[in-house]
Amino acid sequence: MPERLGSYEILQRIAVGGMAEIYLARVSGISGFEKLVVVKRILPQLATSPEFVQMFLDEARIAATLHHSNIVQVYDVGTVGGQYFFSMEFLHGEDLSGISRALAAAGRPLPVEAALGIASGVCAGLHYAHERIGLDGQPLEIVHRDVSPQNVIVTFDGGVKLLDFGIAKAARRLAATRCGTLKGKVRYMSPEQCQGAAMDRRSDVFSLGILLWELTTGRRLFARSSEFETLKAIVETDAPAPSSVRPDYPLELERVVMRALRRHRAERYQTAQDMQLDLEEFARENKLSVSPILLGRLMHELFSERIEAWHAVRGDDLTLAEWVGTVMKERQAREADEVPPVDELAEVSAPRPRPEATTDPTVDPIDFRETVPLGPPRKPPAAVAGTPRRGPARVIGAVGAGCLLAVALVLGGWRVLRRTEPALTVRSAVAAPVAASQAAPVAASQAA
Repeated sequence: MPERLGSYEILQRIAVGGMAEIYLARVSGISGFEKLVVVKRILPQLATSPEFVQMFLDEARIAATLHHSNIVQVYDVGTVGGQYFFSMEFLHGEDLSGISRALAAAGRPLPVEAALGIASGVCAGLHYAHERIGLDGQPLEIVHRDVSPQNVIVTFDGGVKLLDFGIAKAARRLAATRCGTLKGKVRYMSPEQCQGAAMDRRSDVFSLGILLWELTTGRRLFARSSEFETLKAIVETDAPAPSSVRPDYPLELERVVMRALRRHRAERYQTAQDMQLDLEEFARENKLSVSPILLGRLMHELFSERIEAWHAVRGDDLTLAEWVGTVMKERQAREADEVPPVDELAEVSAPRPRPEATTDPTVDPIDFRETVPLGPPRKPPAAVAGTPRRGPARVIGAVGAGCLLAVALVLGGWRVLRRTEPALTVRSAVAAPVAASQAAPVAASQAA
């Protein structure tokens, strides 16, 4: 681990990816100025590859053009001794995977207001990136391509931040993306992304639909035994309706989620902003309070010990950077023994019965009835479950077949009667079987 990168003092390594590693760093100035930042550096073994260096710089260039409250801010880009890096803002909060773990440990579901606030924030950040115009006045046509729980952070004051444009695709990026190359987390890919086809902003809308489906049901959507099976499920099957997992799921919210999850992109929301508007309308009509204040309160409830610990050490010699480094070490050790987050649950491929009584939020779905008026119950289907419906054509065909059979029986009986009793007429031949059929039930009941 380097001690410094440019003007940044490296404190601790946070994570290592396939192309880069991330560090917690500190920049200091006069009069005790101190600021925490996150520094991303290309892996040393890849620093000699022009292709990877260009991809790394593409990420920094794309991210540096984005200035939005729902997107992590990039400060600067640099190189020291052949080590390429860039710095971005440090976010004091947790990603959605960490929030899922905390909710499971506390035995509580994610409130619907919080889910709507998170999804709306991601929508706003995505739409801004999708609409971004370059310095020459031309659209950059940015597609994130990796909207997933690990790339959405909620700060302790209730802010929602979208990060990691590492595999984002822009129309004029210098390092061209190879056709057919899969990039991103498989469980959150769009059908066109799974097939290696051309993508646009609607691919990010699909990924956000998966995220919202999971946030509001507490279950994984596309999860199979292998990545191949997951890819196949996304491409070939429609996502199950949230109400198949949670019978009390609001119909208005379900329509929003299912529209975002249309396999054919022409049927999805055409922009993330359109989806955000529908989410806000749903919250308004159901009188739900969606604000950073309430989201911040939830974060304080879930991570109160960590926040209180920071307040306790303010008077000590321990700096913010040293304290955060200690917390990160403890977090990494704790996550190894904690229960799996929402995205580690069993797959959802068919309707599941609602558990009778449980306090496990990963099993018992969020109860919208406490916060959202559901309106009148759904009408049951006209046909009994499991009984095939018969259309008019089938009914007419069955009646016709019965008539033909009756005529054949009558003619057959008439021929037999003519051989045995020539005096009988056709009328008596028809009446005899009918009378016998009417008398049979009476005789049977008398015998009983």
